[in-house]
Amino acid sequence: MKNRMKGVALKSVDENAFSHCDDLEIVLPDELPVIKKKTFYEFKMLYSVKLPGKLEVICEEAFAGCVNLPSIDIPRTIRKIEKTHLRIAV
Repeated sequence: MKNRMKGVALKSVDENAFSHCDDLEIVLPDELPVIKKKTFYEFKMLYSVKLPGKLEVICEEAFAGCVNLPSIDIPRTIRKIEKTHLRIAV
């Protein structure tokens, strides 16, 4: 069963909010400025993610352990990416 956070105006997402989740569909709002530490940690069923259009910061280990996430498109609004386990191509 897929859950969807629909119609919820999120301004922040806590650390570890979706860590160790599986079979969950998440839609992040464009207004979200920060993805906090370990937000998606060990989310093994995360296959893709669309980062918010106004995202400025990706905190430490936000996507660590997301073994099925092949790539992430980084928006131009990013000004800081903390220690991460992602391979970033520029």
